Amino acid sequence: MKLAIFDIDGTITHKSSERFFITYLLKHKKLSYARLVLTFFLFIFKHPLQARNGFKQNKMYLRNLKEVELRALAVECFNKHIRPDIKDVMLEEIRGRRSSGYKILLLSGSLPCLVEPMVQHVQADFMICSEMELSNGLFTGDMTAVHPFGQNKKMLAEN
Repeated sequence: MKLAIFDIDGTITHKSSERFFITYLLKHKKLSYARLVLTFFLFIFKHPLQARNGFKQNKMYLRNLKEVELRALAVECFNKHIRPDIKDVMLEEIRGRRSSGYKILLLSGSLPCLVEPMVQHVQADFMICSEMELSNGLFTGDMTAVHPFGQNKKMLAEN
């Protein structure tokens, strides 16, 4: 099987999908600036060795937010902000690879609720993204698998 692997943020899109989403959550009052700061420090406290890798793997801002509500907001955010940010040249590249017999894999450290609409939009065959822990329909803020960022992307793609 021939496989073409595409990153989303900064490759398919100009900007970060998760940054779009955080801004969207702030605008819709599902998230506050105080909560962002608090969850930054909570992440550092819980994962001191990972703090040097930056905020990208910090999903603590999702803690206690409802999965169903977040998924609906993510689709809205995708349609209003992320989809218009997609580079036309990348859509052409993906279509070209698919027509040449490649299967398409989207590989991103972003949230599943943001990657899934992108998978549908570009008609990708597979996706690898952050896997989030849920408890009773609420996000815990923790990931359940290796964060697909940096060298982890290469490792995950090879597996």
